[in-house]
Amino acid sequence: MKTTRPICHLACFMTFLVAATTVLSDEPIKFAIAIHGGAGSAPDTATDDAAAGRTRALENALRLGVKVLKNGGTGLDVVEQVIVLLEDDPLFNSGKGAVFNHVGRHELDASIMDGRDLSAGAVAGVSIVKNPIRLSRLVMTETRHILFAGAGAEQFARDMKVELVPNSYFDTDRARASWQKALRRQKQSRAGAQPTQRHFGTVGCVVLDQHGNLAAGTSTGGLTDKEFGRVGDSPVIGAGTYANNKTCAVSCTGTGERFIERSIAFDVSARMAYKDLNVKQSVGEIFSQSLPDRVGGLIAVSHTGSIVGSDAAYGALFDRLGVHRVESVPGLLDTLLVLDSVGPLPGNRLVSMSCSGGEASVVADRAESLDVEFPDFEANQAERIGATLSEFVSISNPLDYHTFIWGDEERLADCFTAVLDGPSDAAMLVLDFPRGGLDDSSWWPTLRAFGTASRTTRTPGLVVGTMAENIPTSVEAATVEQGLVPVRGVDAALLGRATTDLYSGFRDFTNEYVDSGYDGTR
Repeated sequence: MKTTRPICHLACFMTFLVAATTVLSDEPIKFAIAIHGGAGSAPDTATDDAAAGRTRALENALRLGVKVLKNGGTGLDVVEQVIVLLEDDPLFNSGKGAVFNHVGRHELDASIMDGRDLSAGAVAGVSIVKNPIRLSRLVMTETRHILFAGAGAEQFARDMKVELVPNSYFDTDRARASWQKALRRQKQSRAGAQPTQRHFGTVGCVVLDQHGNLAAGTSTGGLTDKEFGRVGDSPVIGAGTYANNKTCAVSCTGTGERFIERSIAFDVSARMAYKDLNVKQSVGEIFSQSLPDRVGGLIAVSHTGSIVGSDAAYGALFDRLGVHRVESVPGLLDTLLVLDSVGPLPGNRLVSMSCSGGEASVVADRAESLDVEFPDFEANQAERIGATLSEFVSISNPLDYHTFIWGDEERLADCFTAVLDGPSDAAMLVLDFPRGGLDDSSWWPTLRAFGTASRTTRTPGLVVGTMAENIPTSVEAATVEQGLVPVRGVDAALLGRATTDLYSGFRDFTNEYVDSGYDGTR
C-alpha cells in the first residue's frame, strides 16, 4: 500500500469545481477523501448567501470526514456520516433539500459500496426516509440483497427502526420555486418537449481509509419535475457509485440516464483494470469518449490515494474545445511567446533536430500527449538529408544528426534546409548552450545554420533549451535576431506549437460562423 499524505478534495456545487486541501502531519497518514455537492446549474432562486452556505457545508463535511479518518474510522463510516450531514442540509438536492417530482412529491435515491468485497446497498424512490444513505448501508449489511425500492424499501426502514419523516419534511422554498417554474415552462412548450430547468445537487463521497480500503456513496433527490417513479443513476451500482479496492472509488452526478447507459462509475474502474490506466487517465478518457455531451461530473479516488475530480472532466472538455493547459507560469509564458512569435499555423506537422539520440527520444515521448505529428521524410528528402550526414546516421523524424557535422556551419545549413524543405508546418532545434563562463564557440554555427534554413524554406523555427539555463540571455537575443523563437523546455515548445495549430483551427471554425452571419445563439 502506497503511503500518502491525507488528501482532501472539496467539490463546489454550482460548477463542480474542485479545490484541494492537504492536511499536514508529523506522521505519515494513509487516507484520502473527496466530496461533491453536485454538478449543474443552480436554481433561479439561488443567491450568493446560498452559494456561500453550500461551500461552508461542504467544508464542514470535509472536516468531519478527516476527523473520522484520522481517528482510524473506516471508509464506510466516513461516507455514511459525511453524506448524512449533507442530506440534513436544505441547500443540497439530497435529503432535506430534495427537489419536487412532477406530481409535487419527493422521491430520494442513494447507494453505498464497500471496495473490500464489492458489497453494496441502495434504495430508490423512498419518500419518508430521513437519511437514505443510512438505509442503503443497512440494505448492504442486514440483507442478502443490494437494491430496495419504493414501499418495500420503506417497510424495511420501519423494520430497521430508521428515522422516518413526512414527505413534507423535504420541502424547501427553493426547490418549490424551481419546480413551479419548470411546470410553467412545460405548459408553454409544445407537447412532449423536455423542460429546460435542470437542477443537480446530488451529494457524494469517496474515501481511501487508513486500512487501505475504498468506499463510495451517493445520495440525491433526482431531477426537478422528474416523472413519478423515475430513478436515476445514484442508486445504480456501477452507474452512479462504485468501489473496488483493486482500482478506485467513484461517485457521479448529473443526468442519470446517461450515466446508466454507459455504466460510468464501473467504467472508471474497468479502464484502470483492463487498460492499465491510472485514475486520471481513465476519467479523462471517459469524459472525452463516453460523455462528450457534458451531462455531469464525478469524483474518484484510486487505491493509491490519487484523487480526481472535475479537473479531469474539464481537462477532457478543454481537449474537445481545442484548449491546451500548462502546469506552470513559466510554461504559460513560453507558450504565449511561441503563439505571439509564430502565429497560427496551418497544421500540426513538426520536424525536430538534435545532436543526441536521447534528446530526440525525449521530444517524441513528450509529444505523445499532444496533437503533434512527426511526419516521415519523403524519399527524395531523406536522400538529400543523408547526403549531408554520415552513413551511420539513421534518417528519421525526430532527427539525431550526430556530431559528425558539429561546428561545420555550411554542412549544418545544408542538412537543416533539407530537413525543413518537406511536409512540415514548423521546425524545432534542441540546442543546449553551456552555462556562462564555458566555451560556447562551437554552438553558434548550429544556431546560425538553423536560422539560414528557416529563412530559406520559410519554415517557422523554435530553438529549444531543455533547461532554462541552457538558453542564456545572449543566446535568446541572437535567436530572435535569426528570426527564430527561443523556448525554455521541450514541453513548452511542443505545447506552444500545438497551441498555435489549435488556435488556427479554432479561428477558422469561428470565422465560418462569422461569414455565415451566426450571432452566437442556437
